[in-house]
Amino acid sequence: MKSYMGSLNTKMSKSSQVGNPLPDYEGLAGAKFVKYTKIPPITRLTDIPRLNGREAEVYEKLDGGNCQVRRIGWQLVAGSKAHFLKGKKVIERVEWFKDLNAWMYSNDTLYKLPQNIVVFGEWLSHHTVQYAKENENQFYLIDVLDTDDNRFLSYEDAVRLLQILEIKGVRFLERLACGKGLTSRKLESLVFEEPSPYRDDKGPKEGVVIKDYKNQEFWKFKHPDFEEYMLKPDGSVEFTTAARIRKGLYSYLEERGPPIIPEELAKHIQIDILEETGKETGYEEVLQKVRNFLIQNDVMKHQARKRRDNGR
Repeated sequence: MKSYMGSLNTKMSKSSQVGNPLPDYEGLAGAKFVKYTKIPPITRLTDIPRLNGREAEVYEKLDGGNCQVRRIGWQLVAGSKAHFLKGKKVIERVEWFKDLNAWMYSNDTLYKLPQNIVVFGEWLSHHTVQYAKENENQFYLIDVLDTDDNRFLSYEDAVRLLQILEIKGVRFLERLACGKGLTSRKLESLVFEEPSPYRDDKGPKEGVVIKDYKNQEFWKFKHPDFEEYMLKPDGSVEFTTAARIRKGLYSYLEERGPPIIPEELAKHIQIDILEETGKETGYEEVLQKVRNFLIQNDVMKHQARKRRDNGR
């Protein structure tokens, strides 16, 4: 951490020079949006032994909106999972976009962020898990990326960096386990037996994220209630589950906004499966499951009713 802070001080000095050009506010010209890394699932507990010998850390996986904040020039910029949150039309797509932007602009300490730092977080708004009211509409630190090195800082270093910079309003996750002896029994205990401290109903965690910062590799292991895959009797894996379609629907609306077009949603989910797992799925099969999900949950009826109401 000491050597990193030394190089960071040099970067901060250079980035704060008056002569640095400011990007265009609306288009953020010259600023490349950086997505958070895709985290593959652990689909079988028998896969856990391959983590032995790694310096792995385990954190609770929160079910909120994946987001980010950073400084570009002298502007603060928020982002969702897929893009910068700029422009009224984009910000009004989802309620938590407005909440995140309001939090960011009210937090002057974020101007202390170096330009090479992207702070990734989870904005804890209600998705599929109901968290305690005092934990909602809060920014929880997920990771910090140094864009100069294209590497994530360890969580400990990320926390220390934000503390040294005196960044306020960011909540930190508790480390649930660490070391080289991570076992399937330990993961089962964390996910199946220990409730989420962020819920007030003693309900389960959505899951956990296992992080190997040395090799920059992450995995997720989810509770069955929120799992996005299903093991078939023949041992193969089904990735187009109701939980994945629900997650895909949320991210589709965050990226594009309404209306929901089943064919486009199916493509969106198909891409998500490929990027996350490396597995290709048949489009027609995904589309049929998407249509069934939308019908069973009255999504299209709700959309049509909302459009009629807005037209009045």
